[in-house]
Amino acid sequence: MTGDNSVLAMSDGMLIEQALLIDRGVRPLTLFSSIPTNQLTMLKVATKLETASIGTSAIPFVISCLDESAECGFAQKRWVVDVLTWLFNEVKGDNFHRVMGMLLGYSAAAIENFERQQSIRVFT
Repeated sequence: MTGDNSVLAMSDGMLIEQALLIDRGVRPLTLFSSIPTNQLTMLKVATKLETASIGTSAIPFVISCLDESAECGFAQKRWVVDVLTWLFNEVKGDNFHRVMGMLLGYSAAAIENFERQQSIRVFT
């Protein structure tokens, strides 16, 4: 699913399950699809995530990015959202994917293995 309707179309059960995974410490971050940065869509998504996270320690978030999109999901701690905001607005290339992998809970070995299996293209 993509676009602003994807998160809004997710079942409450699916969202609650993701909030519980954060609550149980399975991973520090759950990230859903990018959404447009219009106020009404961001408000609707934020409300849906807030409702799904009731009774858990998951922190629902919707953050605007410099590319005029917004990212949304659940985080275990506020600093995770700060790092995610920095990541989307400042970091490019391989480091973006490395940090994103760590935030999503992948081990250093898993990230290394993924990088080893990718082709390399260094041109613009």
